Amino acid sequence: MFHDDAYIATGWHQGGIDVIIEASKKGFAMQDEGFMYILHRIIGQTVDVQGVVERGGFEMDNEANCRFSFVLEKRKGKRGVVVYTLLFDKDKMVPVSPGREYVILKEEASKYPSGYRYMA
Repeated sequence: MFHDDAYIATGWHQGGIDVIIEASKKGFAMQDEGFMYILHRIIGQTVDVQGVVERGGFEMDNEANCRFSFVLEKRKGKRGVVVYTLLFDKDKMVPVSPGREYVILKEEASKYPSGYRYMA
């Protein structure tokens, strides 16, 4: 899918394809130590999260609106991705139990980029 020199830009890492693959492997290996590895499903589907999904005594769902952008190039008869960008437009935390309210302080949330500040 990717050409060898593809550049990948996500909210958590930017770099060449080899760098992003190694960073993903390291993150996946850390998942038992509190790292939440997220598997994205494209086109309005759900996301599977492995790890702790409870914060402050609340079980939460996180919803994120993202845009995926691919730049492809044909080389030696093969099309492949040369640039892949993931843009987070917005996200929100939703209590699983109706009627419960989880407060995230504005000062805390504002430390992170607006597109994924509640996931952060």
